[in-house]
Amino acid sequence: MLAFVIAESLVPALFGGILGLGLAWIAMPVVAELLNGILPNLTLSSQILLFGLLLVLLFGMASGLVPGIIAMRMRVINALRAV
Repeated sequence: MLAFVIAESLVPALFGGILGLGLAWIAMPVVAELLNGILPNLTLSSQILLFGLLLVLLFGMASGLVPGIIAMRMRVINALRAV
């Protein structure tokens, strides 16, 4: 049950994280051009992308951990009555 709840929270986290990282990858050259040298060299390296993906996985797991533990401790009949 715990693994199911964590996996259920990982799916939207991964979808949002991959979408956000992809948009950042696309927008980075445009932002760098618009700033025209105001900030130092703006780059989005593969290390930064991997770190972002790791954070997405970590936060996705953490957000599903507490509801998963609560679901594990709840009796099925009580959970059905709560719905």
